[in-house]
Amino acid sequence: MRRAPLSDIRIDTLRDAVAVRLETTSLRETARQIGLSPSGLSKFVTGSTPYPKTVRKLRSWYRLYVAKAEEVSAADVERALETMVLALPVRDRAQVRKRLILVLRDGWEPNVPPWLRAESLR
Repeated sequence: MRRAPLSDIRIDTLRDAVAVRLETTSLRETARQIGLSPSGLSKFVTGSTPYPKTVRKLRSWYRLYVAKAEEVSAADVERALETMVLALPVRDRAQVRKRLILVLRDGWEPNVPPWLRAESLR
């Protein structure tokens, strides 16, 4: 799969990705990871127009952040799903697994990654 050039990654897409990241980590940690100051990242998240250098850093970070999701394989997902349902009664595992897959696909819409579209994930 060929990726779009960094310059094609829109500011609103970057802002959304940072907001998602901030749900699981601190502003300081995210700013450090991107290479920005916490105050600069805070201003960006709240809607200020970023400087070109900031946009370049954000786009580079985004490419790395998204690349991790693209590197996941269907086999990785299979193993993770099996681990998640392992403690359930055997009779319930298949149904819960199917529901988890549907929830994940709904969350990724409209850009469901290949590893989540795999035929093996039924």
